[in-house]
Amino acid sequence: MGNGDQWLEEQDKKKLRDPYIFKPAEEFFAEIEEPNSGTKQPSKVICTDEDQLLADGRPNPACSHGRVFHFDDSALLLVQFLRPKVWRVRFDPSNKSGADFTDYNS
Repeated sequence: MGNGDQWLEEQDKKKLRDPYIFKPAEEFFAEIEEPNSGTKQPSKVICTDEDQLLADGRPNPACSHGRVFHFDDSALLLVQFLRPKVWRVRFDPSNKSGADFTDYNS
């Protein structure tokens, strides 16, 4: 098999990889609780009505089944409840307001 064939084979493998990494909750929390994890944890989290609105004051569709939470370091987090037992956590360090979250299925 030539170099071109190897390259094509590697590209096919990349296509089949799952872009998401599933970690059981037990592993996730054990890792962040380690003293050397470097994880920065907020000391305060709040949920305000203003964070649930778009810039023009209308309700943000991304918050129709969830809420935006504001950390004490100004970071924002959106928790969406998609089904009774399915929820999604969305975080983007560049978001400065709740209006920055969209209803787009990321």
